[in-house]
Amino acid sequence: RNLASYRRRPSRTQKKPLSMKLATSKVVNFLNEPIVPSSKEEAALHRIAEGMQLKDWGPDLAIKAFDDLDILFFRGVLATKTMLNYATEEVRSALSDFLPKVV
Repeated sequence: RNLASYRRRPSRTQKKPLSMKLATSKVVNFLNEPIVPSSKEEAALHRIAEGMQLKDWGPDLAIKAFDDLDILFFRGVLATKTMLNYATEEVRSALSDFLPKVV
């Protein structure tokens, strides 16, 4: 369906809109709360920090970094919704007819 034309139906218990001042206050309070990462997120942060010290990343490290960034930014949602593959230029040119075109 065309998302541009999609509009949610208002709920029956629609709340009154907040004033600009109250909405801003709520956002500022939310952003000022300390973020306590989970142990899984802490481990991902540690691995990313260690990986940034390395000069050469091979396919295994690139894929692991993608997984860690997914944990940190998307709470692991991308892991089940994306397919990540790695190929050298030699392999890519040999398989160019079979690989999806990347724009």
